[in-house]
Amino acid sequence: MKRNKLKSGFTLIETIIAISILAATITAILMPISGIIINTKGQLKEATAKYLLQEGLEYVRNSKDSALNGGATWSEFTTSGACVPGGTIGAGTTSLCDCIYASGITGACSIDPLAENKENEIISCLVGNCSLDTMVKIWKYEDTTRSFYCLLVNCPTSPTPRQTSFVRTIRLTPNPSNADELFVDVNVTWQGISGTAKQRTLMGSVFNW
Repeated sequence: MKRNKLKSGFTLIETIIAISILAATITAILMPISGIIINTKGQLKEATAKYLLQEGLEYVRNSKDSALNGGATWSEFTTSGACVPGGTIGAGTTSLCDCIYASGITGACSIDPLAENKENEIISCLVGNCSLDTMVKIWKYEDTTRSFYCLLVNCPTSPTPRQTSFVRTIRLTPNPSNADELFVDVNVTWQGISGTAKQRTLMGSVFNW
Protein backbone atom coordinates (compact mmCIF):
# COMPACT_ATOMS: atom_id res chain seq x y z
CA MET A 1 0.00 0.00 0.00
CA LYS A 2 1.41 3.36 -1.06
CA ARG A 3 1.44 6.28 1.28
CA ASN A 4 1.21 9.90 0.15
CA LYS A 5 4.30 11.89 1.13
CA LEU A 6 3.74 15.23 2.85
CA LYS A 7 5.03 18.05 0.73
CA SER A 8 6.86 20.89 2.51
CA GLY A 9 7.86 24.43 1.41
CA PHE A 10 6.12 27.52 0.04
CA THR A 11 4.14 27.74 -3.13
CA LEU A 12 4.84 30.59 -5.55
CA ILE A 13 1.71 32.45 -4.45
CA GLU A 14 2.66 32.16 -0.78
CA THR A 15 6.14 33.48 -1.55
CA ILE A 16 4.75 36.47 -3.42
CA ILE A 17 2.36 37.24 -0.55
CA ALA A 18 5.20 37.00 2.00
CA ILE A 19 7.43 39.32 -0.05
CA SER A 20 4.58 41.81 -0.45
CA ILE A 21 3.96 41.88 3.29
CA LEU A 22 7.69 42.33 3.99
CA ALA A 23 7.94 45.15 1.43
CA ALA A 24 4.91 46.91 2.90
CA THR A 25 6.38 46.61 6.39
CA ILE A 26 9.76 48.01 5.33
CA THR A 27 8.06 50.87 3.49
CA ALA A 28 5.97 51.70 6.55
CA ILE A 29 9.14 51.84 8.64
CA LEU A 30 11.23 53.87 6.18
CA MET A 31 8.63 56.52 5.29
CA PRO A 32 8.67 58.22 8.72
CA ILE A 33 12.48 58.05 8.77
CA SER A 34 12.64 59.62 5.33
CA GLY A 35 10.26 62.35 6.46
CA ILE A 36 12.43 63.05 9.51
CA ILE A 37 15.56 63.32 7.34
CA ILE A 38 13.88 65.72 4.89
CA ASN A 39 12.48 67.80 7.75
CA THR A 40 15.90 67.95 9.42
CA LYS A 41 17.56 69.13 6.21
CA GLY A 42 14.88 71.78 5.80
CA GLN A 43 15.40 73.01 9.37
CA LEU A 44 19.16 73.14 8.82
CA LYS A 45 18.68 75.39 5.80
CA GLU A 46 16.29 77.60 7.77
CA ALA A 47 18.86 77.89 10.57
CA THR A 48 21.58 78.77 8.06
CA ALA A 49 19.37 81.47 6.54
CA LYS A 50 18.75 82.99 9.98
CA TYR A 51 22.48 83.01 10.66
CA LEU A 52 23.21 84.74 7.34
CA LEU A 53 20.48 87.32 8.02
CA GLN A 54 21.79 88.17 11.47
CA GLU A 55 25.38 88.26 10.24
CA GLY A 56 24.41 90.76 7.52
CA LEU A 57 22.64 93.08 9.94
CA GLU A 58 25.50 92.94 12.45
CA TYR A 59 27.99 93.69 9.69
CA VAL A 60 26.15 96.88 8.77
CA ARG A 61 25.99 97.98 12.40
CA ASN A 62 29.66 97.19 13.02
CA SER A 63 30.65 99.02 9.82
CA LYS A 64 28.76 102.10 10.97
CA ASP A 65 30.41 102.03 14.40
CA SER A 66 33.87 101.53 12.89
CA ALA A 67 33.37 104.34 10.39
CA LEU A 68 32.13 106.93 12.89
CA ASN A 69 34.65 105.92 15.54
CA GLY A 70 37.37 106.14 12.91
CA GLY A 71 36.58 109.76 12.14
CA ALA A 72 34.27 109.39 9.13
CA THR A 73 31.15 111.52 8.92
CA TRP A 74 27.64 110.09 8.56
CA SER A 75 27.52 111.41 5.00
CA GLU A 76 30.80 109.68 4.14
CA PHE A 77 29.54 106.41 5.54
CA THR A 78 26.33 106.55 3.53
CA THR A 79 26.90 108.34 0.24
CA SER A 80 30.39 109.89 0.35
CA GLY A 81 29.01 112.49 -2.05
CA ALA A 82 29.85 110.14 -4.94
CA CYS A 83 29.68 106.42 -4.40
CA VAL A 84 32.97 104.65 -5.02
CA PRO A 85 32.41 100.86 -5.08
CA GLY A 86 34.51 99.24 -2.43
CA GLY A 87 35.85 102.62 -1.37
CA THR A 88 37.31 103.06 2.11
CA ILE A 89 36.74 105.93 4.48
CA GLY A 90 38.07 106.99 7.83
CA ALA A 91 40.49 104.57 9.47
CA GLY A 92 40.32 101.86 6.81
CA THR A 93 36.57 101.37 7.18
CA THR A 94 34.25 100.79 4.25
CA SER A 95 31.45 103.02 2.98
CA LEU A 96 28.13 101.26 2.40
CA CYS A 97 27.10 103.67 -0.36
CA ASP A 98 26.72 100.72 -2.77
CA CYS A 99 23.82 99.47 -0.69
CA ILE A 100 21.83 102.71 -0.60
CA TYR A 101 18.38 102.96 -2.14
CA ALA A 102 17.78 106.64 -2.79
CA SER A 103 16.75 109.18 -5.43
CA GLY A 104 14.95 106.54 -7.45
CA ILE A 105 18.11 104.46 -7.84
CA THR A 106 17.73 100.84 -6.86
CA GLY A 107 20.66 100.05 -4.63
CA ALA A 108 21.56 96.68 -3.18
CA CYS A 109 24.76 94.88 -2.35
CA SER A 110 26.22 91.67 -1.05
CA ILE A 111 28.79 91.57 1.71
CA ASP A 112 31.40 89.17 3.04
CA PRO A 113 32.27 89.96 6.68
CA LEU A 114 35.14 87.46 6.69
CA ALA A 115 36.95 88.96 3.71
CA GLU A 116 40.53 89.98 4.42
CA ASN A 117 40.55 92.33 1.43
CA LYS A 118 38.18 95.17 2.28
CA GLU A 119 37.74 96.11 -1.37
CA ASN A 120 35.90 92.82 -1.83
CA GLU A 121 33.74 93.02 1.28
CA ILE A 122 30.95 94.89 -0.52
CA ILE A 123 29.86 93.97 -4.03
CA SER A 124 27.26 95.96 -5.94
CA CYS A 125 24.46 93.98 -7.54
CA LEU A 126 23.83 94.08 -11.26
CA VAL A 127 20.70 96.11 -12.05
CA GLY A 128 19.92 96.08 -8.35
CA ASN A 129 19.26 92.34 -8.42
CA CYS A 130 21.86 90.25 -6.63
CA SER A 131 20.26 86.99 -7.74
CA LEU A 132 21.38 87.79 -11.29
CA ASP A 133 25.01 88.18 -10.31
CA THR A 134 26.98 84.97 -9.76
CA MET A 135 29.57 87.00 -7.86
CA VAL A 136 27.26 87.47 -4.89
CA LYS A 137 26.06 83.92 -4.40
CA ILE A 138 27.27 82.38 -1.17
CA TRP A 139 29.76 79.53 -1.11
CA LYS A 140 30.71 77.23 1.76
CA TYR A 141 34.32 76.53 2.61
CA GLU A 142 35.23 73.51 4.71
CA ASP A 143 38.49 71.92 5.75
CA THR A 144 39.54 69.74 8.67
CA THR A 145 39.60 72.63 11.13
CA ARG A 146 36.96 75.16 10.08
CA SER A 147 33.79 75.77 8.13
CA PHE A 148 32.33 79.11 7.03
CA TYR A 149 30.35 80.90 4.30
CA CYS A 150 31.99 83.35 1.92
CA LEU A 151 31.79 85.01 -1.48
CA LEU A 152 33.72 83.14 -4.16
CA VAL A 153 36.15 86.03 -4.66
CA ASN A 154 37.14 85.74 -1.00
CA CYS A 155 36.96 82.00 -0.35
CA PRO A 156 40.20 80.05 0.04
CA THR A 157 40.84 77.98 -3.06
CA SER A 158 42.05 74.78 -1.43
CA PRO A 159 40.13 72.68 -0.77
CA THR A 160 37.66 73.88 -3.39
CA PRO A 161 34.63 75.63 -1.81
CA ARG A 162 31.12 74.41 -2.57
CA GLN A 163 28.47 76.71 -4.05
CA THR A 164 25.24 76.86 -2.05
CA SER A 165 21.82 78.04 -3.17
CA PHE A 166 21.94 80.95 -0.69
CA VAL A 167 22.01 84.53 -1.98
CA ARG A 168 22.19 87.41 0.49
CA THR A 169 21.40 91.01 -0.39
CA ILE A 170 21.46 94.13 1.75
CA ARG A 171 19.57 97.34 1.02
CA LEU A 172 19.86 100.55 3.01
CA THR A 173 17.04 103.07 2.68
CA PRO A 174 17.25 106.60 4.11
CA ASN A 175 14.44 107.47 6.48
CA PRO A 176 12.63 110.36 4.76
CA SER A 177 11.62 111.85 8.12
CA ASN A 178 14.95 111.37 9.89
CA ALA A 179 18.24 112.11 8.11
CA ASP A 180 20.13 110.35 10.90
CA GLU A 181 18.55 106.94 10.30
CA LEU A 182 18.98 104.26 7.66
CA PHE A 183 16.56 101.38 7.33
CA VAL A 184 18.37 98.07 6.84
CA ASP A 185 16.78 95.20 4.94
CA VAL A 186 18.77 91.98 4.78
CA ASN A 187 17.30 89.41 2.41
CA VAL A 188 18.33 85.77 2.00
CA THR A 189 16.95 83.48 -0.69
CA TRP A 190 17.68 79.79 -1.19
CA GLN A 191 16.34 76.62 -2.71
CA GLY A 192 14.26 74.45 -0.41
CA ILE A 193 14.46 70.65 -0.18
CA SER A 194 11.53 70.25 -2.57
CA GLY A 195 13.14 72.64 -5.05
CA THR A 196 10.86 75.55 -4.19
CA ALA A 197 12.32 79.03 -3.70
CA LYS A 198 12.58 80.20 -0.08
CA GLN A 199 13.07 83.71 1.21
CA ARG A 200 13.54 85.40 4.57
CA THR A 201 14.07 89.08 5.42
CA LEU A 202 15.45 90.73 8.54
CA MET A 203 14.74 94.44 9.04
CA GLY A 204 16.56 96.84 11.30
CA SER A 205 18.02 100.35 11.49
CA VAL A 206 21.32 102.14 12.02
CA PHE A 207 21.58 105.65 13.41
CA ASN A 208 23.99 108.56 13.28
CA TRP A 209 25.35 108.03 16.79
